[in-house]
Amino acid sequence: MPIHRISLVVGLGFMLFMLGYLSWYTTLIDGVLYLNQEQLVEYTALFLTLITVVGFSYRNQSLTGGLVTGASLSLVFWLGFMLRTIEIYRDPLLNSLKPLRVIRIYGPGALTSVLAFTFIGAFFGLLGYVYDRFFIERPVEEAYVFRDYWSNVYSMGKNTRREFIDLDQRLALKLPWNLNLQQWWERMAQSLTEKKPELLFSRQKKRKQQGTPSLMGKGDVYDVSTGRRIAEGVIDPLYLSSKYRPSILEMPSLSTGVGGGRRLALEELVSRFLGWFIGSRYLLVFYIMLSSIMSALIIRFYRVEYGLLFVEVFTQWGTLDYWLTNFMDVMYVIASCILVSGLILYFVYRWRSLSMDLYDERPDERTLIFSVYICFIIGYWMSYRFITEPPYIIFGGDFVASWLVWAKWFFLLTLILGLAYIFIHRESEVSNIYLYQTGSMSQGEIYPYRDKEDEPYWLGEEGNLFWVLRYMYYWPMEITVAPHPDWERIEVWVNAVTGEPRWVVSDYHYRELWYRVDEDLGDRLVAGLLLNFHTPIPLVKKDDINAVEYKARQPAMRLLQMMLLGHSGDDIPYSEGENPWSDLHPPEWISNYGLKGPTASFCGNLKWSHWRYPWGVDDIERYSKHPATLPEEQPDNYG
Repeated sequence: MPIHRISLVVGLGFMLFMLGYLSWYTTLIDGVLYLNQEQLVEYTALFLTLITVVGFSYRNQSLTGGLVTGASLSLVFWLGFMLRTIEIYRDPLLNSLKPLRVIRIYGPGALTSVLAFTFIGAFFGLLGYVYDRFFIERPVEEAYVFRDYWSNVYSMGKNTRREFIDLDQRLALKLPWNLNLQQWWERMAQSLTEKKPELLFSRQKKRKQQGTPSLMGKGDVYDVSTGRRIAEGVIDPLYLSSKYRPSILEMPSLSTGVGGGRRLALEELVSRFLGWFIGSRYLLVFYIMLSSIMSALIIRFYRVEYGLLFVEVFTQWGTLDYWLTNFMDVMYVIASCILVSGLILYFVYRWRSLSMDLYDERPDERTLIFSVYICFIIGYWMSYRFITEPPYIIFGGDFVASWLVWAKWFFLLTLILGLAYIFIHRESEVSNIYLYQTGSMSQGEIYPYRDKEDEPYWLGEEGNLFWVLRYMYYWPMEITVAPHPDWERIEVWVNAVTGEPRWVVSDYHYRELWYRVDEDLGDRLVAGLLLNFHTPIPLVKKDDINAVEYKARQPAMRLLQMMLLGHSGDDIPYSEGENPWSDLHPPEWISNYGLKGPTASFCGNLKWSHWRYPWGVDDIERYSKHPATLPEEQPDNYG
């Protein structure tokens, strides 16, 4: 952390400590001056602590950093208060037990206020983290000789080329505002050890084949290390990677049964509303109206409950004593309304510009956009409670209860934002391009496997060239017995000469599933992602894609009916085929390879035709010696 920021934190901490230490002095002289000195000090301490915790937690961009910031800065104030209280506390019978006596009296209030500021720091730390981590992705610029993904991750030695776990599972390192020496070295180490591209694609100056679209230009591929041309007349991989980049759906599976379209209907309704709402001027007008309503309700509350005369303080001065007594209370209410409204409107303004980009680039994450706007709406009701039940008198009987209100509300906001971010947002996208050639080592130096039994033999005859477009998606957390970060992949295997997709590959419980593409998908590849486990489910049948689009195109009333009843009343076409997929690989057969119960049934119903690592690649010891692809383990040889 830069020295000026360290100085600022230390200075603010010392100021809060002194404010806590001086609280008793202001209590002793309270009757001397007209102004309530005790409240003035506590107003100042509350304001400084709140602004400091919000600002530093947001800039820290970390849930943990926000927790620590909120807890430590509020503890500093209470440390000063407790030390001075112990000094002046007079009880001859309990002189030796004064610290325990003071802690018993003021401890509950201190604990609840520290808890409240801890959740305040957690929420704004998470908010800063969320704002900073949208659209982290690695653009497609480099090409490599193909590497088996799981062998690359677990270093099983199945690839002829050197294996790098961070070739696919890598994040674009974004330097936080509190950059330190360790982070600088980490960045330098990453740049020094990063894998360099192995292949270079060079476009041909003239098209050799009539009718080839200009965007889909052909060219030659060269080995960077030797300068040799290793392939010619292949489609530009950058064009293919853009064309077949998956459109992600946040839905678990396709189902014609009751409830099968409920979630899709809800997301489509939310999407349509957001498309209108965030692009219109009514968004800011709506939140300005909420600010006005909140302020009016707060003023009405203080006028009715406490007889506070807001207009009269400025228009009818009355006696000096009356003016001095009421002016601070009036200014507290007005300043609180302005501060809260300004803070919420600032975040709404920032989120609007960010959410417009997110709406276009991540259609599956529109529910996350909606949840953040809901948090802002909740923030107004929460602020009304805070301002009408302020914890500004340490010695008051409602001090503990008022801070518990703060803690509960900020815990709720942190929970909503955290769960929405964890379950919906994929934090990073990484894209790599690989060149794969079928055959054997005799075909040349780009054949990837050491052992021919590891190759996917269903790819066809020797010499076939494929561009393998590997798209990686990263989530900061997958909720399981032991929560952990999660990487998932979707691979599109495209014929390098014709530019037609032939296979789509994804994983399920460490098994590599291959989906055959028999139809022209046009310019769209669609995939679904499970809500928590994030398993990719490619849609490789046009009927399935059309079924999703059919539902999404329905009128709003029909979507509302589908959301409430679970169906729209229409027959929605889904591809079944002559042989259901569960007949090709039934759950009882899949159970022989380690998947049991619901996982075996789910895997059996997916529309894949081949698999690799059927026992699960997490069994590293087995697959360090056992081939990843054996014909007798494939479903087409079942029975």
